[in-house]
Amino acid sequence: MLQDLQLIKKPSHGTVEIVSVAELNYYPDPKYDGKDNYSIKTCSNEGGNSIIGCSTIIYEIEVHSNIN
Repeated sequence: MLQDLQLIKKPSHGTVEIVSVAELNYYPDPKYDGKDNYSIKTCSNEGGNSIIGCSTIIYEIEVHSNIN
């Protein structure tokens, strides 16, 4: 089970809201079209059937502001 989630690289063309360890919201800048990315670090400190440690996840997004 995830215990911690941190934004380690902010997107260049928007913002990220961390709601919980299970929910992130990305909001692109107004009228931006193109690619964006951000990185998070997740950590678990529980044993049992889970692996203890941290991982980095890179999200790559393509934004289209004019969808009809």
